[in-house]
Amino acid sequence: MELRVEHSLEGSSQLTKFILEILDQQQEHFFPDHETFVNPVAVTIHLGDELVGGLLGEISDQSLYVSLLAIDPMHQKSGLGSRLIQEIEKIAVKNQVINLLLSTRSYQALPFYQKCGFKIYGKLKDMPFRDVDTYYLVKRLAK
Repeated sequence: MELRVEHSLEGSSQLTKFILEILDQQQEHFFPDHETFVNPVAVTIHLGDELVGGLLGEISDQSLYVSLLAIDPMHQKSGLGSRLIQEIEKIAVKNQVINLLLSTRSYQALPFYQKCGFKIYGKLKDMPFRDVDTYYLVKRLAK
């Protein structure tokens, strides 16, 4: 057996498929009656024809992961971010989601998310670089 280490993105789709097959087999072994699904989610906010904010994420099983959320700086502090969270919660409830998950950095919007009902479940100091912390947040939704 030969161990070969590669530092290339060539073949990464083949590697992704390989890893996902193993993880799917593992999940199927422990949860034989559960079928995993992933649905992308996008919510946009427009003022007239102007795009001023939005949110991207995905629903996976009973969790909704928010990967990106931003409001144009000219329109921040106007309630639009709260509207995005309200809309994503509606989508989550409709899809039987029980967890909303996201991360934010210390210079971003931690107080905003806490005001929206998110709780910190993890923190990494000096991540992604020195003097910046990353917070991991969850909002549990009613069943």
